[in-house]
Amino acid sequence: MKSTEKNVLNTSDFFTYEPSLQARTCFFYPVVTGHFIYEAGYCQQRSSYDSFLLMAIQKGQLIIETNGISYPVHEGQIVLIDCYAPHSYKSFTGWESLWLHFDGISSRNYYEMIIGNNGPVISLPDSYSFTRKLNTIYHSFRDNISIKEPLISKYINDILTELLLVNSSNSRLPNYTSLIEDVISYITDHLSDDLSIETLSSYAHLSTYYFIRIFKKETGLTPHEYITNARISSAKYLLTTTQLSISEISDKLGFSCSSAFCTVFKGKTGSTPNSYRTTPVI
Repeated sequence: MKSTEKNVLNTSDFFTYEPSLQARTCFFYPVVTGHFIYEAGYCQQRSSYDSFLLMAIQKGQLIIETNGISYPVHEGQIVLIDCYAPHSYKSFTGWESLWLHFDGISSRNYYEMIIGNNGPVISLPDSYSFTRKLNTIYHSFRDNISIKEPLISKYINDILTELLLVNSSNSRLPNYTSLIEDVISYITDHLSDDLSIETLSSYAHLSTYYFIRIFKKETGLTPHEYITNARISSAKYLLTTTQLSISEISDKLGFSCSSAFCTVFKGKTGSTPNSYRTTPVI
């Protein structure tokens, strides 16, 4: 299908795809793919488009914005964007790219590993394999070749794995594991304090939005879930090894009042603090 977008040459084309239920539950799958030549002044700004976007920049340069941060992109680089979140891309000079909106059951996990390592703009030492597989997906639609969903899924998996591996070998990558370990140590030492998201993100020198995403990627829990679990684990220990009152334990672990502590404790363990003290649940 030929593009009719403003500031996109009319020789540009794109192809949409509706995946099967099996693809949605088992595979990576394409949503739409295309080859566009963008003219100077092109700008795309979205609040959301349910997919992830890969762009291989063949000529020119552009600026993308994601997570509130702008990144310059040049010829030969790869772009990976979470289009579920607000994002934009534009150019004052124009660019040409092969691109693929995709999704699938493991897409977010791959995205977060790749982005967590090196951000949304990636330079491959040798882009031949990446470009060949992206081209194969595009030409499957352009040339009206029968779509084999497991095979397309393999191509997308290979593409993402290549991005993940090149990032994993990059010594310049920020070490988010160490950073989150430091945050966890801070939480452990300050369970009696007001551990707000603002406090923790400031400690980590990250925006609140990005901090929450990185924390969940590293621990599998939101900061709030982790703090609650840590407080309840400490409460169990104090209930079975000390004679501190319920009120004292509540204060020591940063709960607003004894009633709030008892409600959270019962929700997590199924018993009240007093019952747990009498008969600890293993």
